[in-house]
Amino acid sequence: RYAQAGSRGTYTVTVTDANSCTTTASATVTAPPAMLTGTTATNVTCPGGANGSVALTVSGGASPYSYAWNNSQTGSIAINLTAGTYTATVTDAGGCSAVVSAPVAAPPAIAPGATVVNVNCPGGASGSVSLNTSGGTAPYTYAWSNGQTGAAILNLPAGIYTATVTDAHGCTATISAPVTAPAALTSGTTI
Repeated sequence: RYAQAGSRGTYTVTVTDANSCTTTASATVTAPPAMLTGTTATNVTCPGGANGSVALTVSGGASPYSYAWNNSQTGSIAINLTAGTYTATVTDAGGCSAVVSAPVAAPPAIAPGATVVNVNCPGGASGSVSLNTSGGTAPYTYAWSNGQTGAAILNLPAGIYTATVTDAHGCTATISAPVTAPAALTSGTTI
């Protein structure tokens, strides 16, 4: 006969026959150590990007392990991830399973803001544009439509100036700023 299912340990059984003869036998029931899981997440580098990943480390249980992610991937590493939370069910060779989750983050979008100083005289070049940038990952670099670089450009005539802002991960944002000048003075005489 089979003993009822129980936990691991040593079990002893005594068998007695019709003549009252007895014998004793022992058996040890073992189980693999509990599965332990760990995660290492790599965040997305640019807002809206899909280059994040989550790597799992598993110990205990009975190898080999299988993996089922909530995004349908099946390996120990989930790749090409957007920002979000990813959950994996890890199942060992004995059918035991563990569930683990990991968040993948993305930086906030690059948000340049412009402060414009308009030209003060018709035909002059006293305008300027200064950028104040947030989001993304500092430091930032700037490439302006007039060839200048830096967060501020000076000595500008009237026109529209466009900057491409690039952060430390190569993510970009574009902003345009108009610089205006007053209308030319006109003079006339009345007789």
